[in-house]
Formats: sequence, C-alpha cells, structure tokens
Amino acid sequence: MKKSFLSLTLILIFKVTLVYPQWVLQGLGYEMATSIPTAIEIACPDVVWVGLGDQNHTLPLTYSKTINGGQNWTLKQLSAYMAYQPRLIESIDTNIAWIYALKSDTADYYKILKTTDGGQTWIDLNVVGLDTISIRNLHFYNQNEGILIGYTSINRFFFATTPDGGNTWIPVSQANIPQPISSSEIINNYDKRENFIDDNVFVITNKGRLLISHDKGFHWVVKNTPLFTGNNVLLPTCVFFNSTHGIIYQENGSIFETFDEGNNWQNISPAGPYYHNITYVPGTFNTLISSSNPLVNGFDPGCSFSTDGGHNWTDYPELSGKELAVNSFFNTSTGWVGAKTTLPSPALTGIYKFTGYFSEILEIDPQKGGISLYPNPSVGNVNAVVIGFEGKEIDFNMFNRLGQVVYSESFLQSYAQSEKTFDFGYLPKGVYMGIFRVGERIIVKKIVIR
Repeated sequence: MKKSFLSLTLILIFKVTLVYPQWVLQGLGYEMATSIPTAIEIACPDVVWVGLGDQNHTLPLTYSKTINGGQNWTLKQLSAYMAYQPRLIESIDTNIAWIYALKSDTADYYKILKTTDGGQTWIDLNVVGLDTISIRNLHFYNQNEGILIGYTSINRFFFATTPDGGNTWIPVSQANIPQPISSSEIINNYDKRENFIDDNVFVITNKGRLLISHDKGFHWVVKNTPLFTGNNVLLPTCVFFNSTHGIIYQENGSIFETFDEGNNWQNISPAGPYYHNITYVPGTFNTLISSSNPLVNGFDPGCSFSTDGGHNWTDYPELSGKELAVNSFFNTSTGWVGAKTTLPSPALTGIYKFTGYFSEILEIDPQKGGISLYPNPSVGNVNAVVIGFEGKEIDFNMFNRLGQVVYSESFLQSYAQSEKTFDFGYLPKGVYMGIFRVGERIIVKKIVIR
C-alpha cells in the first residue's frame, strides 16, 4: 500500500480537489414554464424529492420524485392542497417523507404532510395551533424524533419536538429558550439543512444573533455575532460544517467564520462570484456550493463553488446566467441544483445534476493532530491518515443511519504519522458516521459507501 508522508514543519489545512463536473440538465416532468424548485431532498443517491412552485401560488401542491438518480422523474400534484407550495421536504428513506408547505407569502397558512408509502398517499398531520406558528424549519432525526422551528405573536422564539413522527408536537419550555432583545426579533433561517449536526442545532435571528442547542432543541443558548447591531439584518443565514466550524452571511456580501461555535469570529473577504443559496457538501471539511436566481452581490445568476469555506469562489461557466434556485448535496459526488423550467419543452427542464466529485486531500494541522480519510466515498477500503497523537490509543466506532454500531476497533498510534486501512466492503451502500476518540478529543467523519 502506497503511503504519503507530510513534513511536520508545515501546517496543512483542508484542501479539496475537484474533478471538474458536467452539470446534466434533467426534466422534472412539469409542463408549465417559469416554475422553479423550492425544495430538494436527497434521501440517497437514487431517491430524490423536489418541490415545485410558481410565483403566484396558483397551483396545487406539486413535487417530482426520482428513484434512479434522476434518469426518470415522476411528477405528482396534490389537488386537495391548492395554492400550497413545498418549502421543505424531509425524508429518512425511500418511503417515509414529510412536506412542509406554505399557502402564500403574506399569510401564515401552513401544512405538514406525511407519507409512509413513497408518496402514493399523504396524511395531513393537522398540527394543533399550526396556523398561529410562522415556521422557519422542520427536521426529522429518524422516523420518530423531529423538531419544528419558528415563532408566534407571543413567543418570538418557538421550538417544538415530536416523539412520534409528527403526530404530536410538544412545545419546548420557554424557560429553556433565551429571550429576544425585542418583540421584533424572530428566527430567520429558512429551511437550512446544514444546521442539524448530530444533536446540535444552529439557527440565526433577523437581528444576527445565533441560537444553539446541543440536545436536539430541548435547551438553547444565544451568542452575538458580527452581524448583530440591534437592527434588522438583510437575510442573515448560517451554515455549519461541523459542531464548531461554520459561517454566517447576509445578502449584502458580508461573510464571517467561526471555529469555536460562535465564541469568536473572523471576517472573510470573498474572492470570486458567490450567490445567496449556500450549501455545505457533506464528506468534505468546508466545501460549499452557492446558487441563486436574483442578482446578488453584483453578479449575474449562476452557480459557484468554494473549497476553502467561502474565501475563494469559482464559477461554473456552463451555469452562468441560468435562473437557478435551491441546491442540495448528499455527498462529494451527489448533488442537484434547481432551475426555472423553460420553453419550448418545460417538462424536460427544471434541475441540473452534478456529475463530478470533490476529493479530500490531507487537512491536518500537525500541532493539533488530526485524521483524514480517503477515498471517501469508497466502494470498500477507506484509508485513515493519522497525524499526531503519538503514543495514544485511538478508539474508532462507525454507526449507520439508525445509530447502530457497525464497526468498532481500537488501535495504538505508535508514530507521529501513520496510515490505517479499514475494509468496509461488507457493509450495505449508504452514509455512515465514523467517530474517532483520542482521550478527550472527538473527531467525527461522514463515510460514504457506494
């Protein structure tokens, strides 16, 4: 086995190579021009749900689904829900999914629908009091546990949890939630998937303050950010890569990053075009994709990527000028970006599929130590490059999406740098969570077997 060695006199940071992709146009099956995807949910590389809407909110609730990675899409309209548009779709497998839908942009008419048969039938969960809640996000950890995030006229920060798949919602005690600075402060984050990391939840307010929970939303703390002045911030958004490292940004171009869960922030002066819909690419340290439809930051509509956490951006020329919308990535090689359906054949348009991959290179500061995995995704063997931790025992556990341990091993780090190979070829294809524990240090890695 070939091994690569690094000079310990150099401090390396995460870098990512990009096998330059082709973005392949796919048709969502929607015959009307000028509709646009409002939500993309990737259950696995084969199964993807896409919500569709129009500017005037005149259509029945509409979505399209693929079960073969986008080769074919099946459109479905729920005529019982006229003028509702999907704002977010959550799924945990091929069959179980939830749609959070909004009836209009000016009135708070919401629905949460659930399917357990892949979308053949949908149940209106009829959440008590839902019409009084302005929902900002909805997330399910598994088929039972979920969290609803929003605000009401009385409680400007409102959270509720469900233990039974959304049939029952229990409001989080206001004693466990920080108070807003004024009655005009509300939760701002719309539908950001990146901000649910293990048990950690991150949301940002319209004043630029960051709310954080470490226990799936049952208790919250608040931290000020550089965006906070007491006044309203223009579309503030946060995106976290792991439990401590993330960025916040607003539509006027300001980006700040933190490496310690928001206690300290550094300004980023981004180079290159980036757009307001910024998404983290799972399986990388800090690779981002941005897409946007309106003119943002002085650039035409398009799509770009950053492999250094938002410091430098590179445009995808084939998508330059395209009227795009939300984007979503499942791993380093699976992602889609929504696009406005266009004439003369709207049904053959609506979404672009990413066909390249981002490949991690070593990302370790040898003064602190770290672990890098490659290849990831993998068809079986995964190599772990371990730098630092000399003379210490490393405990490794790997979990599936159900939280079950599928691999466990402890090994001694005898040298300042070593490389260890794990054989996961016997495991089913899917996404796993690998946790390395070195004393008090915990390193979490997402591992994709395909």
